[in-house]
Parts: sequence; structure tokens; C-alpha cells
Amino acid sequence: MVFDASSERATVATLQRNSRVVDTIVAQLAQLLQARAPREMLSDDEALARARAQLGANPSTYGVWVHYPWRNTFVHLLHPEDFRELRTSRNDHKITREEQAKLGSLKIGIAGLSVGSATALTLAQEGIGGELRLADFDRVELSNLNRVRATVLDLGVEKTVVTSRAIAELDPFLRIILERAGITETTLDRFLDGLDLLVEECDDLAMKIRLREAARARGIPVIMETSDRGMLDIERFDLEPDRPLLHGLIGDLSWESLHGLSTYEKVPTVLQIIGAETLSSRMGASMVDIDTTLTTWPQLASAVALGGALNTEAARRIALGSHTASGRFYADLEEVFARDGRVEIPPPYPKIDHPLDPVVPASSPRGASDISESEVEALVAFACLAPSGGNTQPWQFVWDGRALHVGVHPERGLTLLDHRRLASHLAVGAALEYLDVAARAAGWRLEERHSDDGVSIEFEPTQVSQEALARRLLFATRATDRRKNSSRAISEDTRAALASAAGPSVETVWCEAIEEAADVLAEGDRFRFLHATLHAEMFDEIRWSDEELARRRDGLDLAALQMNPTEVAGLRLLGRRDILEAMEKLDVGQGLGKGTRDSVSASAALLVLRAPGAEPTDYVSAGRATARLWAEAGSRGLGMQPLTALPYLITRLREGGEGFSRAQRERLVQLTARYEALFGRGHDAILFRVFQSDGPPEVRSPRLALHDVFQRRSTAA
Repeated sequence: MVFDASSERATVATLQRNSRVVDTIVAQLAQLLQARAPREMLSDDEALARARAQLGANPSTYGVWVHYPWRNTFVHLLHPEDFRELRTSRNDHKITREEQAKLGSLKIGIAGLSVGSATALTLAQEGIGGELRLADFDRVELSNLNRVRATVLDLGVEKTVVTSRAIAELDPFLRIILERAGITETTLDRFLDGLDLLVEECDDLAMKIRLREAARARGIPVIMETSDRGMLDIERFDLEPDRPLLHGLIGDLSWESLHGLSTYEKVPTVLQIIGAETLSSRMGASMVDIDTTLTTWPQLASAVALGGALNTEAARRIALGSHTASGRFYADLEEVFARDGRVEIPPPYPKIDHPLDPVVPASSPRGASDISESEVEALVAFACLAPSGGNTQPWQFVWDGRALHVGVHPERGLTLLDHRRLASHLAVGAALEYLDVAARAAGWRLEERHSDDGVSIEFEPTQVSQEALARRLLFATRATDRRKNSSRAISEDTRAALASAAGPSVETVWCEAIEEAADVLAEGDRFRFLHATLHAEMFDEIRWSDEELARRRDGLDLAALQMNPTEVAGLRLLGRRDILEAMEKLDVGQGLGKGTRDSVSASAALLVLRAPGAEPTDYVSAGRATARLWAEAGSRGLGMQPLTALPYLITRLREGGEGFSRAQRERLVQLTARYEALFGRGHDAILFRVFQSDGPPEVRSPRLALHDVFQRRSTAA
């Protein structure tokens, strides 16, 4: 019985005196608040604090109290609407809220409570059905406990009562109607009238046919799972009013003729229905011994559980209109295991022209010399998913048949920001980490030899682990996120996990002085706009049309910048050098850094990865750390956008400032002081704005065709 916690509190208090009380209302409300605000990422303590504030001084008067007399227990629960919302919240988005509401309004009848009991409980768990009608005349016996959800405490209790109690303990607001005498000519009409769906799981063959006749007359669809080979029958009498019963398998057999038959006498009809040629071998063997060594046909708990799942799946699909066919269907687990139904876990190789596709492990590697050129190409294609400044992709890969040589391309990515090619070495380091991840997921490990010219790699076989496959997926889905999300602080646990992912070779430096950092980085962008060479290089990175994007396959897709139409129009205007020269002459254009200022202001924090030294190899190491950290951040729902122009301008300034005028050097000196006050001094390889993301961005930067980055040469050459 359900009592309103506020208006019936005196009654509740009286009844509770000799009852067990379960009261987790604060935790329930906290979980509801968390479920309603996933973007806020409320901690448990924050949610509990909000829940206590909402409940006030007397939380016992909130929601409802439910009395379970068979357990002598009172349970404190949320209001029905809130209870149902929270209880089914983990169904999202497998079932949408609109679909859940529709499913929750259904009236479903379940006749027979072996598979039917499993079905009723699964329907209730999934939030399907606002009214369940349960029909069975039988009581729980010890021999039922091999398959029916009941205990020895339920022996002798009616199956309808046992099932309804289990449902009530799951969802006390679900309407349950019991036909405790089972389906008879007296109860048939009231059981079926108004039903949206009938789950027929009777043992009585006569009633199987009688129920179908009545369901067909009322246009009620019928589903039945038979606990053998996962056999599911669907009869859409709502769509096919003249459909023959049981797919026509019983011919003109009448239900009256089946009355009073023994189990042994039912066997021919059972075989007629389930098919002598299609039933499982063990079920067939059982038929021979019925009424000799067996009293009835066997059923296993696993088959009954599967039947409940299949009936529920069918009910949902029928109710939502995604399945309209009648017929017989199999989910045969015996067949799966009989054919050793293991599947190859890794996905297939990428097409070479589409390096964003996933990479599959190589099959049965035997030695370093066995890796094929096509496998190497696939690994290189994955490596090219690595990040690079302006998406210049400044790497090159050369395969000589034995070793893969990886280094910096002599021309690609060569810009004023790429001082001493440090940014390019950072990108090559990231590509090496991607290559390593792809190789391990494909059954190879890298044997690396480093030199001033780059890295020479040979491939040795290794075992593929689930961890390697998971890491490859994380790396494959990494992307720059430029969205402006308001965000809560990054927890210490998350910071520690990111630092651990980056590894000990780099230092991670966090900054939460967001507004000051926003001003400094915005001024850095203004400097970049006003500098003629930096301005030209910046606009050369942008791909303004799909045609240009498809032709060049590098740079930044305009759509990936995630600008609104006004911002795009403004960016086009700023492409004019004469306008920028006028701004510089007048010392105006404070709005040039607005985009960066707004983005940084919307961040939770800023994060710098600091290289261990100033040599190119130090930046390669930092690039590998960058790839690892970025992938880990994605796994934790963090958006990451590099804002690295100013750190590289500062590096150039420290080493002489070539390419800057005296006035520009003086301006950079001022910015350097402000920057170092926020982040300290070091060899900053990359700077990120970090925030809680809404999921991966829709647009990702393109990649060059494989032939642009991958070459072949013989070892003799």
C-alpha cells in the first residue's frame, strides 16, 4: 500500500512502530538531481547537499511511504513521477523519454508464469507497461525453483502472488491485476479486454489456441517464447486480422479437442507447433521419455531468462512500431556455442584513402620481416590522425621493406611559429605515439632507433590486449574541441590521471586564473593578427570551402572553427591586410583577441605541457606525452583546445627574436612577463584550454592522402 508522506504521515507513523523502515530519500533525491543535470557533473557530496536543502527540516514528509506487509517493511520513495524518471534514467538513450512514456502506458497481459514470470519482471524493470495482468492458477513448487524467480520462502504461494510481489518491490506504482485462477471461459474476456499486447506462455495447449482465437477477434498481437533454441513466435493479429493461428501449423485443430490430454498425449501437437525438425536435440531426446522417466518437458533457468528478454524486446519493438512482421524467430545460443561462435574482436583495416577509419590488428604475426607493406600503410594512416599545429601534418614516413623511418618533412609546416622546427617535432612525437598505439592493437611492438635524422622503427610481434584495443579507440576519437562551455573545476583525481598519462618526461602546469590568462592569450592573438607574416600564415591554414578542403586535405576546416555567421564574416574581413595595417598604425583592434578571450573565459582551467629541454628530441618526447594526455582527457569527458601561439612566440623571442621588429620585441617582452607570472618559465610545448565537453565535436580536420606522407624505397637505395 502507498501512503502520501505528507498528508498521511500520522497513519504511517502508527504502522511503522512495529515495522522495519528503509529510508534513503536523501540519496534518491540526490541521484535524481545528478541525473537531471549531467553537464554539471555534480559530485556525490554536492548532490547530497542540494537534496538536503530541498527536503528541508522534515524529509520524512517528502514523497511517499510504501508498505510491504509480506516483508513487514516500510520504504520511503520519491513521488511516483520522480521515482519512474530516476528508475528508468539509465535507459536513456536506448529508450527516449518520449518512447518511455508511450511504453509506460501499455496494458500487457501475461498468461503463464514460468517464462511469463521472467517476462513480467523484465518488462517492469525496463519500464514497459503501466498495467500488467498476470494469469496462472498454479502455486510455487520446489521443482519450479530451477527456473522461476522465487525462493523456498515462496513454496506453496500462488505464482501470480510471488511475481506481483517481486514487481511491487521493483515498482510499487505499477498497476498489477491478478487472475489467480488462471484463464478460464469466465475470466477470458476481462483478462483480454483493452490489452495492447498478449504474452502467451501457457502450458495448456487448449488455452493456447483459445487465447489466440480471442486475441485475433480483438486485434491483439501475441508473442510467445518457447524456451528451446530461443524460439520466438510473433502473431500480429492487430495488423493481420485473418492470420491463421500459430502460423497455420495446427491446421483446423480446435481447442476443445485438446481438453484433458495427458502430457504424453500432448506431444504430437507440441511437435506440430514447435517443429520436430527444428527443436533442439536434447529437447527431442526428452520427448521420448515423457511419462516414463520425465513428468514433463524440461526448462532451464538460462532459457527462461532469455525468453523473458526476447519477449520484452519484441514487446518494445511492437509497441514503438519498429517491428511489424509476424513469424518465427530464433536467438539460438546452442548454435552459437556449437560453432564456437567467437568473432574477431578487432575492426577491419582502414581504407588508405580514409585515414580516419579504425585500424585492425594484423593476423597471426610471426616475425619482423613478416609485416606487409599494406599493414605498415594502415599503421601510418592511423599515425596521421595525430594532432599538429594548424593541421599542417609536418611528418614524413619512409618504408624500406624492413624499417619505417619517421621524421620531419623539410617543407611542410615550416612557419614563423615553428621556431627551430620544434612544433613540427612535437607533431612527429604525437604521430609516433599514435603509431605505437596502432601497432600494439595490431599485434606489433616498435623497436626504435633515434638519430638526428629522426626515428627508425622495426616491428616485432606481440600479443594483442584488450587494453591496447581500448587505447586505440581513445586515440582514434581524439579531436580538438573549440566549443565554449561553462565548466566546473577539474578535480584533483582527473589532474593526477592526466599527469600520469603524460608520463614523467614532461611537467604539467595548471592555471585557474582564467580571466587574467584570457587577457594575456587574447593579447597574444592580437599580436599574431597584426604581424604581417604571422597573419598570412594564420589565414593560409584556413580552408574556406569544401572544394579547397578536398583539394588540399590539410589546414583547418572553417566548420571546425565552430563560429557563428557573424564571427565568420568578421574573420573574412580580418583577412584583409590593409585593415590590419590600419589597426596597427592606430594602435587599435583590441577586439582582435575576442574569440580567444571568450573561449578561455569559458574554460575550467588552462594546462601547459612543459618539455624536459629545448632540443628537438625533447619536443618529440613532449609530443608523445601530448597524445597520451589528450586521449586520457577525452576518456574523461574533457574538451581540449590548443592555444599555443604565444608560447612559441615567447620561445622565438628568448632565442633572439628573429623576425620581430624592435617594437614587436618590446610588446612580446611585456606579454612574456605576464605569461610567466601565470605559468612559470620553461620549455612550453603545448597549452590547452580544458573544459567539460558535451561529447565529441561534429567536425574534424581532414588528413592528407597517404601518398603525400608515405614513401617507399629499397634498402639498396
